[in-house]
Amino acid sequence: MATETRRVIFRHPRGIYETVEVTGEAFGEPYRYTETVRTPKRDERRMVNPKEDAKARCEAKRNASATPEERQKIVELYEAGNSILAIARGQGRAYAVVSAILHASGVKMRSPGPKKKG
Repeated sequence: MATETRRVIFRHPRGIYETVEVTGEAFGEPYRYTETVRTPKRDERRMVNPKEDAKARCEAKRNASATPEERQKIVELYEAGNSILAIARGQGRAYAVVSAILHASGVKMRSPGPKKKG
């Protein structure tokens, strides 16, 4: 049976990764190697790659479920004549989310406007 011990020999100052020394014995032969791995603290830091994290936060905000007040405001804006795209941009939501809120609220949908040429 293999026995193994792991020891952290280096930890990145911001906690992004660790270098671990692994020693053990398998089939009666000792072994030792090092490996560098990302730490499981990603969720605590909320960031490994700043661009990746910013994009994920933006998507989460756009697609997060709306509060009842936000839903009511979206319905009011649509009934006042605003397009779904204009509402989505103004509220910082995805087009599909605004459309789904309107459909779920039972709003009578207008036909799409004329397409622009060119």
